[in-house]
Parts: sequence; C-alpha cells; structure tokens
Amino acid sequence: IAAVWGARLWTRPEPVRIAFASSLSGPSAAIGAESLVATQLAIDEANAKGGVNGRPIELVPFDDASNPAVARTNVQAIADSPCVAVLGHYLSSASLAAGPAYRDARIPALTGSAAADDLTSGNEYYFRALSPISAQARSIAEHLRALMGKL
Repeated sequence: IAAVWGARLWTRPEPVRIAFASSLSGPSAAIGAESLVATQLAIDEANAKGGVNGRPIELVPFDDASNPAVARTNVQAIADSPCVAVLGHYLSSASLAAGPAYRDARIPALTGSAAADDLTSGNEYYFRALSPISAQARSIAEHLRALMGKL
C-alpha cells in the first residue's frame, strides 16, 4: 500500500498555476476578495472534473493593494513564479500599469472588469472579458437615441 501511495505521489502531475492579481487590500479589497472566492469556486469545479488534461489548476494570489505601482511591481514576482497566466486586475488603473510589463515578460493576462480603451490596444498579451469604455458609451448612446425616438 505504501508503495502504491508513494508511486501516486511521485507521478502526481504538476499543477497548472495561474496568478490571481487583484485588490486584496486597499480601497477595493472587498471586491477583490469576492472575486478571489468566485474564481476559486470555478477552479474547484474544474479540478473536480479533472483539471486541465488531468493536471489540477492552482490559483496563486498576488495583492495589488488597489495601487497601480504595486500592480506593476508584482509583475516581476509573477514572472519569477511558476504561473503561466494572470487573471486580473480589478481596476483599470492597475491593469494599465501592469499591462506593458506583462507584455514584456510575455505573460498572458485576462481581466474581467478593467475597461480602459488603451488596455488591450497594442498589447497582444492582455485580454478582457468586458467591452472597452468607448464601446459601452456607443452602446448607451445608441440605446438612448432609440428611446428618444420613441418618445
């Protein structure tokens, strides 16, 4: 039994590590904490289904303290870690500060909330799940025009 257990530990696949870079302290800490819990729930669900090609996913938190300078500084720690990608940041200001460093370090990053237009423009390593501010503004303006036309 010990040999089988030892063999399983020895052959256990290395986890896929993903950095979670967000506001875990500072003015936006409450939202960052909620995001961390939600992301961990999604990762737990994926791991329960076998992870990625049999490899478990591990979330590694990095606190940007709701501060662009800290977000930029954290990029080196993320680059030095075994993380293969970044989920974050919550604030556009932190994302904008860290974005060029992610590009330079060739680390792909995905934000679910940062909407600054310049974030992904010219940065093939930063992605967003939210429309940029200019697209949101156009959509709102078109909606308002349609409503005003019906009045």
